[in-house]
Amino acid sequence: MYINDTMKTDFDEYQTPMQYWFPNEPSAKTTKRLVTNTLFSLFPILSLFLIASIGIVHVRHQKGKVYLYLFLSIIIYDALVVALQLAISTYAVPVLIFGWLIATYIIYKKIIVDKF
Repeated sequence: MYINDTMKTDFDEYQTPMQYWFPNEPSAKTTKRLVTNTLFSLFPILSLFLIASIGIVHVRHQKGKVYLYLFLSIIIYDALVVALQLAISTYAVPVLIFGWLIATYIIYKKIIVDKF
């Protein structure tokens, strides 16, 4: 069991957020947090095509499956964030942004544009 002792804990000292995220001595822990926090915060914006394609088609007929599709998309996105962050570090941000936008636009085009 680990007991956090504040007398032995090494605190990070910083004055501004820029000093926190971009310290003089870069660490893997800070880089990992920057990448994952950035990608997790961009998820709602990047998923607009997916949300539209799920919400427009399934609004009346398959209400129960809407939550399943949303839950699966969150799990897939989170898994991609973690896997890409471990594999390619900071390059995961542009790769996942463009990859997720393209994938959700293809889903949107197949489901919504072709039907309507």
